[in-house]
Amino acid sequence: QCLQPGKRYCSVQLRKLFVISSLNGIIKAMDQIISTAAPAAAAVVIALFALPSYIGLIRQKGWLKALGMVVVIGAILLAVQAAAIRFTFPFGDFSFGDALGYKIFGLVPWAVAFAYTPLVLATFWLSSKLTKNGFRVVLAGLFLAASNVVLDPALAFMGLRSWENGGPFYGVPILNFGGWFLTGLITACVLHAMWGKENSVGRSVAYSGFAIIWFWGGVNLGLKQWVPGGIGIAIGVLILVLMSIERRRQKKAKRSEERRVGKECRS
Repeated sequence: QCLQPGKRYCSVQLRKLFVISSLNGIIKAMDQIISTAAPAAAAVVIALFALPSYIGLIRQKGWLKALGMVVVIGAILLAVQAAAIRFTFPFGDFSFGDALGYKIFGLVPWAVAFAYTPLVLATFWLSSKLTKNGFRVVLAGLFLAASNVVLDPALAFMGLRSWENGGPFYGVPILNFGGWFLTGLITACVLHAMWGKENSVGRSVAYSGFAIIWFWGGVNLGLKQWVPGGIGIAIGVLILVLMSIERRRQKKAKRSEERRVGKECRS
């Protein structure tokens, strides 16, 4: 058509072609930038989610012991996940997507250690509110499995964690939750041993886990995955209630201590 008489028509067509080509190049460049930045963005989000619980752990146990707990629990989580991918047990035949960044030994994203440790801390706190003896290890395992009933269906839907043959529960095999129960037992045993003689576990270590469960519960509801979404909301409400009870008890204990000190001063 540019051979037709009229230089203006030809010029307009060339300008349109130039604009379309430029826009296509910009879109491709932006897509590449977003793809490159996605792992970094995911790492930042994971760190922000985990930070409150890590700060709470440091305040309760000190820098050295808190660091030891985080490193040991993170290493266990990475090892269990890597072994599961290699041998398809105890989570089934699954793999992680690429959005979480660099994979250690090409198997497990390094971010897994930071993403799941707050859940381990939260479930350990939650079980400690219900019992002070060794049975809290079993409860922690059950709560960690229940937490992943919330997380894994959403992760599977988004392609962040997928199973080769899928599964009956929103694409997740039932075996997976048995694997999380086993993982919860192992990590809770370690925390139970490392926490020391002081059995009291403060609610601040559960802040991140609460936020994570609440967030993924909401994601499931947005995806119309009602069962894991409802379980997430239920666990979140339970955590809120127990946090509120702990807070009231602490205030009551503080007021009692202040009255006792006041009486001693007057006497």
